[in-house]
Amino acid sequence: MIEKNSRGSYLSYWETTDIGGIINDLDGGTKFFPKSYFSENDNEYLLGLVHPYYLKNYISTNEFKNSIPKYPEKKKELEKLANSLKENDNPVLMLVRLKE
Repeated sequence: MIEKNSRGSYLSYWETTDIGGIINDLDGGTKFFPKSYFSENDNEYLLGLVHPYYLKNYISTNEFKNSIPKYPEKKKELEKLANSLKENDNPVLMLVRLKE
């Protein structure tokens, strides 16, 4: 990966599996599989990726449709994002800021 502003490059490994992951109860999205960690300005972040075809497929499942997230408006935004993607688009970057 290349950071746009500083042009620094970073190596990240990516594997896909349906075992494990962090359940996404915020917007009802896919499980989160962190692949990397970094800190910036005293904030800590986890980094993950999801393929557009997987996200598009996931929003059509009963698991997604029947989910009751903490932020229902975010669920609608996720569905809108997934519907705007083409199946062969670049992976979607998932960035999670850790709280204290």
